[in-house]
This record gives sequence, C-alpha cells and structure tokens, in this order.
Amino acid sequence: MSETELICELLADAKVFTETESGYKRYICAKCPKDGFEAQVSRVEKHDTTTMSVEKAAFYCPICHNEFIASTQDMYLA
Repeated sequence: MSETELICELLADAKVFTETESGYKRYICAKCPKDGFEAQVSRVEKHDTTTMSVEKAAFYCPICHNEFIASTQDMYLA
C-alpha cells in the first residue's frame, strides 16, 4: 500500500495518525506553502455527519501561523 493510499484510508476512518506495531505514531503532515515548514493537521471537516470520513483536513504552520488545506497528494506521514 502506498503512503497516499494509507493517508486516504486514515482520513476515511477519521484518523490523523497511524501507529506502528512498535507503538511509534506517524502523523499526517503537509509542507506549508508559504515557508515550506512541516505542519500537522489542525482541524478536519466532515460534510456528512452520518459517516466518519473526513472531507477536508486543514493544517497549521507553527512558524508563520498560516492555516491551509492540502490535497492528499501533498500529504505525507511523519
């Protein structure tokens, strides 16, 4: 399974991280478009409250305080 497929699966289950067998947590991240710094998910949006699936994930850059939306192709696990 590719990393993008895993991220899509996590978002479908309303999760923003995965845990390895050893207990290490890997969070969904994206690079800030303003400064390129790593940002983690700050909030999620679900349009249908009857499902768990996340429609949008917003990221917050702790350096420039920019909140942005990233496509799944721009997301990665860190």
